[in-house]
Amino acid sequence: GAADRPPWRRALHLHGVLACGLAPLCAVLFGAWSVAGPLANFVAVPWCSLAVVPLTLAGVAAHALGAADVAGVAWRLAARCWTPLDGVLAWFADPALQLGAGAAGSSGRAWLLAAGVGLLFAPRGLGVRRLGLLGVALALLTPVPRPAPGSFSADVLDVGQGLAVVVRTARHTLLYDTGPRWWGGGDAGRAVVLPVLAARGVGRLDAIVVSHADSDHAGGFAAVRAAWPAATLHAPRGAVDDGALLPCDRPRRWTWDGVEFRLLSLPGRAAVSRNAGSCVLAVGHDGGRLLLPGDIDAGVERALVARHGAALRAGAVVAPHHGSRTSSSAAFVAAVAPRHVVMAVGAGNRYGMPHAPVVARYRAAGAIVHDTARHGAVTLTSDGDDFDVSHVRPRALGFWSQRD
Repeated sequence: GAADRPPWRRALHLHGVLACGLAPLCAVLFGAWSVAGPLANFVAVPWCSLAVVPLTLAGVAAHALGAADVAGVAWRLAARCWTPLDGVLAWFADPALQLGAGAAGSSGRAWLLAAGVGLLFAPRGLGVRRLGLLGVALALLTPVPRPAPGSFSADVLDVGQGLAVVVRTARHTLLYDTGPRWWGGGDAGRAVVLPVLAARGVGRLDAIVVSHADSDHAGGFAAVRAAWPAATLHAPRGAVDDGALLPCDRPRRWTWDGVEFRLLSLPGRAAVSRNAGSCVLAVGHDGGRLLLPGDIDAGVERALVARHGAALRAGAVVAPHHGSRTSSSAAFVAAVAPRHVVMAVGAGNRYGMPHAPVVARYRAAGAIVHDTARHGAVTLTSDGDDFDVSHVRPRALGFWSQRD
């Protein structure tokens, strides 16, 4: 029996049970599970239990007794013990070591996975372990739902002050921009985009569009390109270092699964500025069209309206340049006439975006404003004629996280 096992085997068994039990919760809450998590705990739990925590508590006790010098020594030792562990845990936290939850990414399948794992570790006498195995198999093997032919979904990811949009049709996936590179190190491509693609069950990324070279749009490109080297690449000339680049200063059009994709060209604009040379992508048609204009300014907007006219009309648009007052001119907003506009911004960003006059302009035109800083990732689902819009934050946060 369990009581006859050596202590190390009992500890190993408990560790395995906890790891398996937490896996479905990670799938529910984060859409992914770290393969390295159990290994990290093997290192972190004993080290913290035997060194970091006792030294920290000793410092607290010494400080409470008035021995400030002793407390300082204990806390410095605790910090030194933590330093090597911090480096090890940083390696274990690499998103490349995460498994996407795949089918378990949706709440129903995730709870089925959680129930299945729970039954697997039920007492033997109950005879329900086979049911647990069946539940786990159903949760993991059921494919992730994809849009029907003729429709598409677009996830405007919450990457802070930057942009990354995952567009999925029935059998294809496109990524528009790759999010920012962060000052403290790391980038949204590795930390956000790749885990989201894994959680969506994306087995092949068909195309990448990098709107322009600014770091908040192209900062995650290297990580994404390394993971998907065969994806078709569209970008302005010289925006990224890639010999397979297809420049977007000429018109391109293709159809995936009944959904039309159009790169709206404006030759020569890239020579003006990076923002002016942004790749502008239109997905879908009529009221179900999504417009992705990068960081174009009001001058480019006027040229687009003059050149493309009715082709700009869209049911949804990601606001140019994150809702900056230099973009979203009255003429552009009138030409697009969106019912939904997404402001891809970071919470408390130093630019004050989206700027209030721009938000007011869209609202005056009848558009519903969605904001990644307030709503988290925004999902736009088009049936070809209209959009259904959902936000991650109201679903993902608990009661305590929504209190002002």
